[in-house]
Amino acid sequence: MRSSRPLVHEEVWIVALDVHDRARGARMISRGGLLSASVRPADVLRVALELGAVTFVMAHNHPGGDPAPSADDLLLTHEIEHAAHLIDVPLRDHVIVTPAGRFSSVFRAGSPR
Repeated sequence: MRSSRPLVHEEVWIVALDVHDRARGARMISRGGLLSASVRPADVLRVALELGAVTFVMAHNHPGGDPAPSADDLLLTHEIEHAAHLIDVPLRDHVIVTPAGRFSSVFRAGSPR
């Protein structure tokens, strides 16, 4: 069981959605350090397919408290979005959350769409 203390490391998760935008399942993709977590588009898409996603949302946390996407976040989102389009399982959004409950949408913050 997870404690209610804020994470001191980054975690990357996906939520697989069905045709009605209902969650089919969620899974952690990567656990990293304070400043980053290593993620490859193939790792994300493999899990989306395993969960039977029609579309999916990716989420990760910024333990430092700033929900703004980094340049690396924007690049990763673009790479995953492109690869997901090729297999017809689109990325719906990439959300960044903080320990204080602040969040941002990478798509709304400037990811090339």
